[in-house]
Amino acid sequence: MLNEPSVSLTCEDDDVLVELRGATLIDPTTGDSTFVSCSEIECWFIDTAFEDEFVIREAFFPRGELPSPSRCRWLRSQIPPSLLNPDRASVRARFPTPKTGRIAVWVATRHGDEAAEVLSVDETDNASTEGFLGRLPAETS
Repeated sequence: MLNEPSVSLTCEDDDVLVELRGATLIDPTTGDSTFVSCSEIECWFIDTAFEDEFVIREAFFPRGELPSPSRCRWLRSQIPPSLLNPDRASVRARFPTPKTGRIAVWVATRHGDEAAEVLSVDETDNASTEGFLGRLPAETS
């Protein structure tokens, strides 16, 4: 079970810089945690202006390939086609500081584990974890 994404978030001038480092995987039977690197992340998404409901505004595919066919069908219904592109292989994103003061990051591993987290963006070059979103809307096949 994926616990939470590991991201580095900094504010620079009027921009926010987010870098995906990986995620923490928890074994629910033992409670043991394992760090999952970006090579295990199938896709990650950012809501660059989070307002209580996750909206995919940026989509990235660290492995340079699109997710599984069933996830792609779901993604096509959730995000603009221009974001559904394997060339978006970045683990870094830069975007204007949101007026909402919050962003959300959602990651999914190639094994289907997902997790998301809301972060408060502080213009003093800090960010804080605001809460865990839990599981996002279910994929439809």
